[in-house]
Amino acid sequence: MEKKIIIFLLVLINMVVISETRAEIVGNPAQAALMTQGLIMGEGILGLTGSGIYDFQTKKYKTGETTGDTELMYYGIQVGCIVANNLMFYGMLGNGRIIKKIQLEYDQTYYAPDDEDEELELSWKADINRNYETDQDLVWGLGFSMILYTKKITENNTLWLTFDFKYTHISLDVDERKKNGTTYAWSSDERQGSLALAYQIGPAVPYAGFKVLRVSGREMHTIINTHKYGKLTEPTVGHRVDISPGENFGIFAGISFHYNENLAIGFEARSADERGYSCWASVMF
Repeated sequence: MEKKIIIFLLVLINMVVISETRAEIVGNPAQAALMTQGLIMGEGILGLTGSGIYDFQTKKYKTGETTGDTELMYYGIQVGCIVANNLMFYGMLGNGRIIKKIQLEYDQTYYAPDDEDEELELSWKADINRNYETDQDLVWGLGFSMILYTKKITENNTLWLTFDFKYTHISLDVDERKKNGTTYAWSSDERQGSLALAYQIGPAVPYAGFKVLRVSGREMHTIINTHKYGKLTEPTVGHRVDISPGENFGIFAGISFHYNENLAIGFEARSADERGYSCWASVMF
């Protein structure tokens, strides 16, 4: 018990000190204690789980001097290993897509020779106000959850204090050079830690808690120009900025329903740092 609390505090302190924001689905972190009977493997110190997940989130963040909403849609699978009904390690793999509105103003002055090799001063301006929808691409992650404390209230009612930590990598882009001469890309590495209480009421297990977040990454936008003046073709203009921090903390609440000890479905909502919704179904093998 003491070692688990020390591990949790060290991870949480690290994330508070360097946290930035974006967020992912938390899920019911008491799942390790709830799924105890495998369909194939039966009971044992180890168990394997599989889940199908759908997640949607809208986040307002700042990149450079631009602030706007970013929508991320994700669906995929999660495969986990439960150890002693107390600890679960898992990996996530799926498809994601980002929808982002870009509002930028390019204003560039440069010098170049004309047909008679005389130096000319040229200027180029462009106002960009466009919605980008990236191609669907791979999103993956790793994580673990653990039971920090268990309190048996009655035969059918149990209270758990839980901790979950996950890392997610997202790299999505769209190439619209043939359509309008532009490209857009998003790349991020996200870390999320959460502390939650879960309470079993028969087959229903509601849970709620707070999360601490960190993200490092960049947003990139380019305009491929084809305008010509004499010998000169205007240069490609690029916009590449780091993602600035927003809210460091978020709250979440959800509920899962368990059929026997090997099947479950769940729903979750997240707020404060983002607006997020997700649903999933899990089976223990």
